[in-house]
Amino acid sequence: MDCDVNLPTPTPTPTPTPTVTPTAFVISAETGMIDRPYAVSGDLRRTAKDKAKKGGVQVKILLNPSIVCGSIVKIEDDQFEGFYKVASLRSYGEYRGTNWYTELRLENKVKV
Repeated sequence: MDCDVNLPTPTPTPTPTPTVTPTAFVISAETGMIDRPYAVSGDLRRTAKDKAKKGGVQVKILLNPSIVCGSIVKIEDDQFEGFYKVASLRSYGEYRGTNWYTELRLENKVKV
């Protein structure tokens, strides 16, 4: 077989760029919500007229290391339904136990 044959070279087809879809973690009684969420006021050191004082929601869930500050979560509860942004979190547990929890402090509803 002769290797000098001029065969047409295939033209590469452009690959579409992947679109990044934000993922919202669903928090409900079925997915590990421990206590019912409750409303919290903003920073106690700020006055009510201060725009930096933001209210929000706090909820206790089973430990989920994938949820970090800035994540979007979806609360499925009778009183607090919707999408929220994680403002802060605190994870804790027992060294020799099975109690591993995360407390999430969520900012008010986010438009998705």
